[in-house]
Amino acid sequence: MKTFKYLILIIASVITTACSLEETPNGFLNEENFYQTASDAESAILYTYAVLPEQGYFSRYYYYVAHCPTEEFTQKSDAEAGQHELDGYITTNTTADLAIVFRHFYLSINRTFPIIEKVPSIAMDENYKNHILGEAHFLRAFNYYNLVRLFGEVPLRKEVMTDFNSAGLDLASIQDIYAYILEDLQTAITLMDSQYRYGRANKTAAQGLLANVHLFLASASESGLAGYSFTDAAGNYNLAKQYAGEVVNGQSQFRLDTDIQNIFDPVQNLNPAFSPEHIFSIVASRGVLGPTELMSLLSTPFVQTGFTLTPDQGGHTIDFGWDHVIVETPFYESFDASDRRKELLFMTEYLDADGNLVNTNNNRPYTLKYLDANRSGGEESGNKIPIVRYSEVLLTYAEACGNTTEGINALNQIRSRANLGTYSTSDFASDAAFRDAVIQERAWELAYEFNRLYDLRRSGKMEQILASAPYNKTLTNAIYFFDIPFEEIDRNPNLN
Repeated sequence: MKTFKYLILIIASVITTACSLEETPNGFLNEENFYQTASDAESAILYTYAVLPEQGYFSRYYYYVAHCPTEEFTQKSDAEAGQHELDGYITTNTTADLAIVFRHFYLSINRTFPIIEKVPSIAMDENYKNHILGEAHFLRAFNYYNLVRLFGEVPLRKEVMTDFNSAGLDLASIQDIYAYILEDLQTAITLMDSQYRYGRANKTAAQGLLANVHLFLASASESGLAGYSFTDAAGNYNLAKQYAGEVVNGQSQFRLDTDIQNIFDPVQNLNPAFSPEHIFSIVASRGVLGPTELMSLLSTPFVQTGFTLTPDQGGHTIDFGWDHVIVETPFYESFDASDRRKELLFMTEYLDADGNLVNTNNNRPYTLKYLDANRSGGEESGNKIPIVRYSEVLLTYAEACGNTTEGINALNQIRSRANLGTYSTSDFASDAAFRDAVIQERAWELAYEFNRLYDLRRSGKMEQILASAPYNKTLTNAIYFFDIPFEEIDRNPNLN
């Protein structure tokens, strides 16, 4: 206690006598004097995007949350408890990984409010001003879409949280959350232009995301997913077709890349224009000054001396990885032997330092989608994480069209590039059978791209796929909606 008293006296003495240390402030940065220029507006929107590649979001924990509960990944035996809970469907409201991503969703949402409120009064180019406002609406919708698909009913914040007293919101209905998402995306489409800006959304991205939202609503209604009785399948399939069609048929800037490897090339991955498929991708930095993503390390086998990919897989030399998330072998084996995606985007062997061909540990497959051959250190890697990719929109269009010539042609574009046989309408007895085939194609085409969990949930296929052979998972809890994290309930008792 005496030591503490002496410390207080010393601090007080410094404050009252050390006049030479005083500074005269030239100004304070706050909302009142910040939102003044076009540069301020741009900085604010980039600050909002900056949440996405953080490790608490796409670069690590959301990677676990979106994929470990599916048949795509399992993880190493000494992984954190949260990942094992996700993989084994024994999650509770104390699962740490869910609390981390829940918090990051709202962190990004909260950064959009001052942009939407303050940027309209800035004197700047009106077109670019509108585009930035559209981006804010897009990002708010995107984060709420992630929240409602993961947790179902969540608080629907519509303005910035200014103090602790404004934190106590009630849970909003799924219907109200979707109404907010749809309104935001419609606003984004109206405000945004179509220019490609590296790591940022545009009008085409908003159209693609809106198509995905309507597709989710359509199949969730059709499958009888709890909380989705307010919507109808037919109307949402039509709207999904309309908005996906505006991407597929209404523009030429984005298209299928003829080279599958080029989409995820580990050397070109941070080149802004290296593939025409990336409509909107989250980008991370290889340097220490920006968020660095860990997906390259998480998905790469641990080979202490490093390794080199085989020539047909690019021949890139790779530093060691963490061997953390591991492709489930039955999922890898579900790909047709002739599928180019299996051949080029998974590794089961590599060249060692002497040039010898070596099988991965226990012949485990590893995804090559997020490999970063040029990462600048043990934990400094960067990547391009596709959120709205042209092939995803094309498959959305196919599913929305149903078993029609349009739907078949869209699906066959994906299959032809993968070196697989094509379909005709006579191959399917109904729209439902065709849509099941599209959902399966999405599993192969969009593996590890934050889609599979949502596809299984919206179609009501969690038990059918995961609880049966060859996966035989025991689905014990939170199958279609995860529990609201306990720490959020502790802060806001209204969530009970």
